[in-house]
Amino acid sequence: MKHLSLSIISILTLLALSLGISFAHADVKEKESEEQSIASHTSTSTAASTELKQINADWQCEYCPKTKTFSGNVQVNFGYLSDDAYHFGHYSGIESNNNLFLSTKVNYLTEEGNYAKLSVDNAGLDALKLTTKLGYYGHYQFAFAYQEIPLRQNPALLTPFQQQNNTLLLPDSWQYLDQRTSTLETTTWRQFNSGVDWQKLTLSWRYFTDQHLDYAINYQKLKKSGIEQFSAAQILNASYLPLAIDEQTEQIDAQLSYQFNDLNINLSYFLSRFSNEYQSIHYENPFSSYVAGAEMAEIAHDPDNHAYKIRLKVNYQLLPASSLKLYAAFGQMRQNNSLLPYSSNAFLQQSLPSNNFDAKVATTDYALRFYSRWSSRLSFRAKYQFNQRDNQSEQFIFTPVFSETYLSEPLQNTLYDTKKQQLSLATFWRFLPSQQASIEFSQSSKTEQGISKHKTDNQGVTGSLLLQSETGAQLTIRASHFNRDAQLPMRLSTQLSDENPLLQRYNLAARVQNKLSMQLSKALNEQLYASISGALSKQNYQASSLGLQNNHRYHYGADLSWQVDEKTTLSTYFQIEDIRSQAKASDNGSLWRNDTKERVDSFGLTLDIKEWLDEKFALSLQAIISDGSSATTLSSPSQDKLPEINSVWQQFNLKFSYQINPQIQAQLQYQHQRLENDDFAIDYVDVNTVDNLLTFGAVSHHYQVNYFILGLTYQF
Repeated sequence: MKHLSLSIISILTLLALSLGISFAHADVKEKESEEQSIASHTSTSTAASTELKQINADWQCEYCPKTKTFSGNVQVNFGYLSDDAYHFGHYSGIESNNNLFLSTKVNYLTEEGNYAKLSVDNAGLDALKLTTKLGYYGHYQFAFAYQEIPLRQNPALLTPFQQQNNTLLLPDSWQYLDQRTSTLETTTWRQFNSGVDWQKLTLSWRYFTDQHLDYAINYQKLKKSGIEQFSAAQILNASYLPLAIDEQTEQIDAQLSYQFNDLNINLSYFLSRFSNEYQSIHYENPFSSYVAGAEMAEIAHDPDNHAYKIRLKVNYQLLPASSLKLYAAFGQMRQNNSLLPYSSNAFLQQSLPSNNFDAKVATTDYALRFYSRWSSRLSFRAKYQFNQRDNQSEQFIFTPVFSETYLSEPLQNTLYDTKKQQLSLATFWRFLPSQQASIEFSQSSKTEQGISKHKTDNQGVTGSLLLQSETGAQLTIRASHFNRDAQLPMRLSTQLSDENPLLQRYNLAARVQNKLSMQLSKALNEQLYASISGALSKQNYQASSLGLQNNHRYHYGADLSWQVDEKTTLSTYFQIEDIRSQAKASDNGSLWRNDTKERVDSFGLTLDIKEWLDEKFALSLQAIISDGSSATTLSSPSQDKLPEINSVWQQFNLKFSYQINPQIQAQLQYQHQRLENDDFAIDYVDVNTVDNLLTFGAVSHHYQVNYFILGLTYQF
């Protein structure tokens, strides 16, 4: 991948240079033809006009910016990591002790407006980012971008499974976990790292015309590959599985835009296609089977599908102080794949109602926004939004198999539909030149239909106040109150069990929500600026007998910025976030409650010094410390307390640069990073802990590393 990335960079650099040269030759030929034409037409001109043209030819703009045809920089970096830390490569792509990587920027620009731009970051790492643009200002533009995004989860995991094609196989000498008589031997197990790599490729083209029309085509390809953690169960036994991932999504967005006076119209067609290399994964059961034929099981992956959407955006300036915006979109997603068999168990095979499942979902979206400023102090805004998801798939009667063990009762596949409408009215009043108040009323209704039909209505009001004093102090206050009414679920399917009326999903349950936030900021003097803020949010689910009862969030923060002098800036912040929630549950007739308290404290400091010591040195320092904890207490039937979950995040960055000459700069960067997690649900459950659970032996993230970068930048 690294050699491929460098090859792409070389090709694009040559392409940019060749296009630049072709633009330059075209400009020279065009100028020569123009000069010959002018010479033929001016042979009979007077001496005065010739002298005037000579004066105009010699005139130069005094204040116009002087552009360079070629400009840019090249930066070579050598990095050293004190210790291997798999999770340190999360997003950064830095995993090895020693690494050499390159960054560069190249710009080409002619006086006629032809341009080419190339930007490369982290070439040589697994986090390469490359962008290039070619075009002619005011006429057209072509852009290309490529980015690698590494996402790291857990290192050094253990599994007895070996993958062959789309099958996870156990060793030939495997002894079922529930029948073993000796300690589990893991020395021969396969070790792997869980995580995925994203590759993002983007191509775009835009063309501008003189007829108020613009054309644009955008193409994007997302590829995801790696190994993710998955789990599967058979009655009372469960296994963690290393699930291979190989997916890609392709998207095309074609747009036509029209602009004329006060009217802007954009019409686009969006097409998306998802494909999966693995339609399913088979795996051998590491536990003894409850019934014959259940030694192998199958897990379905996300199926291939495609979708399209037609979108229309209209923006019209009705009056100098009024505008109207319209958005409309119609889309459809299709999935027509062969259905997998009910089970891998040959003794439980049943005929499928159809070989293929033709699934179809249609979406409709509308949005209308009107804004009008009635006077210099009073303005009004109205918004309406409509969203609908209509599942138009076929329905069949299926006889599914439960855990490869027995047949369940026949049932019909459920179609999930949603419909949402929202209306809001807002007024803004500037009662004094530096003081403003606003109030907004909103109402929405949402209907979700699946096994049952849920309908909720949400009404609320939001107000804000902005106050400014003559001394420069500014106070912003924002408050809101919302009440969500929820009707009792209406059962639609007679084949599935009723939903528990005492336990409702928190996103559909009746709720009262109140929010308040305040921020006070002031310039204490010409160099010092301070700000303090606070916010609270309370959500109460009083109508729910079980499940989440309430959730309260508190946030406090302070910021301080000090401009020490023209070359030195110091800033710092401190914030606290406190979250408290309460839930109720019932077991064998006894009602118990759990209280959860979570807190995160964060502190940050930034120091920037420019042109230090003979105006050749620069210093940048950044420090971040964050400490989080979570504790849960069970109030009944006994006062038990679950182990606390704690985490510590510390990061310190120091960057020192020296300007050797106007073209060359040297940089030395040091980064210290520490991450400590203490999660009892992970750390105290290994492969030998529970007899009916096969795990990977994962542990929480614990690492502390020092990273050094030595860089050299050449400016041209």
